[in-house]
Amino acid sequence: ITYDPDALAIFTETWKQLPEGPKIVLAHSFGANVLMEMAQHSPLDDISALVLLSIYSKADFSDFTWPEFIRYVNQFEIFLEMSLSSRPGAAKLSDKSKKIILDKTMQLYSPASWLQFYKVYSKTPGLDLSTVAMPTLVMGGKKDFSIEYEDIHSFSRRLPNATFRFIEHCGHFAMIEDPCHTARLIHEFLIQELSTHGFQSMND
Repeated sequence: ITYDPDALAIFTETWKQLPEGPKIVLAHSFGANVLMEMAQHSPLDDISALVLLSIYSKADFSDFTWPEFIRYVNQFEIFLEMSLSSRPGAAKLSDKSKKIILDKTMQLYSPASWLQFYKVYSKTPGLDLSTVAMPTLVMGGKKDFSIEYEDIHSFSRRLPNATFRFIEHCGHFAMIEDPCHTARLIHEFLIQELSTHGFQSMND
C-alpha cells in the first residue's frame, strides 16, 4: 500500500487555493512539520503571524537512531489512543467502542503512509528556517510523551522571531485538552505582536 501524492504535495496544492493577503496560521503536529517543509520551497510571505503547536523536531541528524525509530513505531497505537481520549465525549465511550474506533483508525494508515511522517520529521535538523521570520509562537505540552520538551524549545530558538510557551498540564493535543488556556496564550501572543501592525480590533 502506498500513499500518493505525498503530504507535501497535498499541502502545497491546498495552500494555493487559499485567498491572497495577510494570514494568521496555526499548524499542529505533523501539519506544522509539513508547513516548515513547504517553506523550504515556497516563501511564506503572506503570513503575518504563525503558531506552531506540538511540532516534531530534532537538533541533529544523529538523534534519529534505530531505537528511536522503533519507539515511534511501537507507540503509534498508543498515540492514536491518546488522541481519542483527549476528545470531548471520549470518556462516555465504552471500551468496546474505543477499540473499534482505534482499529478502524489504524486501518486508515499504512506503514508507507506513516513513513511520510518520519521522513519529514527526520529532515528537521537540516531545515533552513531563516526565511520563517514572521512573529511565531511555538508551543508544546509537558505531558506529550511523543515529543521532548527540549526538542521543541531548541526548534523555537532556531527561528528568527519566535516566542516559546510550554503548557505544563497538557499533552500533544493542548487545543482540545484545554482549549481556553491554549486560546488565551495564542490571543495574548497575537495582541502583543500584531496590535501595532493594524490588528487593533483583536482587542475587542
